[in-house]
Amino acid sequence: MKKPMAIIANKMDLTGSEKAVAALKKKYPKHKIFPISAATGEGLNALLAYAVRALSKAEAETPPAPEEPLRFVIELDYQVERQKDQFIVKGSKVERLAAMTHFDQREGLKRFQNILKKMGVEKELARQGAQPGDPVRIGKNGVYL
Repeated sequence: MKKPMAIIANKMDLTGSEKAVAALKKKYPKHKIFPISAATGEGLNALLAYAVRALSKAEAETPPAPEEPLRFVIELDYQVERQKDQFIVKGSKVERLAAMTHFDQREGLKRFQNILKKMGVEKELARQGAQPGDPVRIGKNGVYL
């Protein structure tokens, strides 16, 4: 509340606006009140001059320096490793997804494959040389695709 405050009363071009300004002045006697009309531009010069003066007097606030630099740890959702004749996909998210998937249902398998594709697993497998039909194991116990 230490910042300069002002009340701006717009629509001064309407009838009865003088009464509204008088009521504001009575209710808020300690505040600067600027009656303006955005439609006609009346009172805008006085408001702008006040704003410029108030800003020139204001001291710049400096945010407190953080005590310790922020550190972010980005955990990848998966890792792909090539081992001999198979590819192994590891990661808590893909392993949890594999554990929740009903592979005996076509819809479940299709959903699983779509999520892996959106996560980028399919592209990473291709980047590492996987071909259609190559064995892919997900997780330690292994879900083979």
